[in-house]
Amino acid sequence: MLRILLVEDEREIREQLNNLLIKSGYAVDDAEGNAKAIELLEEGEHGYDLALVDLQLKDGLGFSVCERAKEKNDTDYIAFIDEVQNVPVIFMTAYDDEATAANCLKMGAADYVPKNRTQELLVRVRSVLSKTGKLETQLVYRELRIDTEKALAYKNDQVLDLGAMGYRLLCLFMRNRGKMLTIDRMIDEIWNYSNGYLDFIPPERVRQTIHRVRKEIEDDPKNPQYIVTVHGLNGYKFGE
Repeated sequence: MLRILLVEDEREIREQLNNLLIKSGYAVDDAEGNAKAIELLEEGEHGYDLALVDLQLKDGLGFSVCERAKEKNDTDYIAFIDEVQNVPVIFMTAYDDEATAANCLKMGAADYVPKNRTQELLVRVRSVLSKTGKLETQLVYRELRIDTEKALAYKNDQVLDLGAMGYRLLCLFMRNRGKMLTIDRMIDEIWNYSNGYLDFIPPERVRQTIHRVRKEIEDDPKNPQYIVTVHGLNGYKFGE
């Protein structure tokens, strides 16, 4: 699942954008300002595929901060995100004029968007992810293939009946091939982001979904070759 860092200091707008991105299939970490955003990036717990940054934040993130950083020949915030972390940045702005657009691009942003145009924001997010090669339209491993634009999974070109959570789970596994995924991480990446952390998700629900996916993708679900249990660590691994 692609992960976005959302930096917005107005709580209501932050929550609206957070929900919009989650419903569009993205994982989201949000920050109310510059300090928290840098903290999340420096922690490195999650790699980010894109950063959505409000142009004017109460703690100074915006043109003035970036311009002062440039004048001091220091590493500005956009350079820190884009070059060090290799994360493209889209500025969100309350303004919609040519000068603002030009300044955003001069600061090194990949794009900009007026924050009240939510559908345009989604289009620009998808466009930047596509241009940077982060938006995968096809996930392929052996006989398995996922078409993320159609939200369909195939085995030997036959459509699989995975259900919504099963489909998302298989996407997560295929994007993390060879890595062990704990049940806690699966709950966090898929179920919690889907329901906005409103419900407690028992581990057994994850195991049931894995069982359903195995029935669809494995030749012998009792002897799985794709999704393998990592005993003693409460996790699973997909592929090599």
